[in-house]
Amino acid sequence: MALHRANQSLAKCLFALGGRLVQADRIAHELMVPGQPVYNQVVRHFGGGILNPDLSVNRAKLADAAFGSGGGSATRTASQAPSRVEELNRIVHPAVIRSQEEWMEEMGRQDPHAVAIVEAALILEAGSAKRFDRLIVVTCSDEQRVSSLRGAP
Repeated sequence: MALHRANQSLAKCLFALGGRLVQADRIAHELMVPGQPVYNQVVRHFGGGILNPDLSVNRAKLADAAFGSGGGSATRTASQAPSRVEELNRIVHPAVIRSQEEWMEEMGRQDPHAVAIVEAALILEAGSAKRFDRLIVVTCSDEQRVSSLRGAP
């Protein structure tokens, strides 16, 4: 099972038990809409080759640019930093985290006793684990993560 599906299954179970849910992937999709600052930065950084004819981001092309042969990252050596994935994360993660923080503040105002659930695949990698009272970690292989980003089953 791909990581995003495992995360979604667990999040749906917790939501069914009364938790409030926000999904980092959904936030990232909203931030990648043409005209949004994150979209503009990603396109500037990775180039117009990641776009569909309607100017929306083609996730498979972006994944190739960040993870594989499409973005030239295959020519990078391990000693070179940052990687293309790190570059993408440096653009997207801060905005996703800001949006999550705003959402959690709103949930706290609505119901101070609510259990807020943030479904996010890269909490540990983003260094944001300290923001949470508890973590439930779902893992998978690197190949499954790349497949998930490309939208494969």
